[in-house]
Amino acid sequence: MAGNWRRVKLLAMLLAAFSLGYFVKAYRDQGLYPGVEEWRHVKVIQQLDRTTWNMRGHPVRYGKEQAEDDLRFTCCPDFPCETVIHPLWKMDHFLFEERGWCKSILAPGLGSFYDFDSSNRVMKIDDRGNELGYVP
Repeated sequence: MAGNWRRVKLLAMLLAAFSLGYFVKAYRDQGLYPGVEEWRHVKVIQQLDRTTWNMRGHPVRYGKEQAEDDLRFTCCPDFPCETVIHPLWKMDHFLFEERGWCKSILAPGLGSFYDFDSSNRVMKIDDRGNELGYVP
């Protein structure tokens, strides 16, 4: 009888340790903040209207940069995105909060961070996403 009790305790401790490890890994892999997406090397291909852009870049999932993918960015009405998102420019990285029907860059730390060289020139692209070089 005592041997069965020891096995039950051992299995309970193993299950608790496995569960704790799983939850710690899930917490670490969720990204910067829940609901915040990070994209790198983002090319702003086209502005469709005042609040919507077609973009192409590399999403970051679980801390790792993924293959290039398309992004349709629809800005939430909480911020005038057209003042900071420029068609045919390339961003080094882009952080935004996913809110379902729209994406927000209002919170501190979020926004568009463009690809500038040491002379403060921005990387420009053509309408197909090909890099044209740094221009003033």
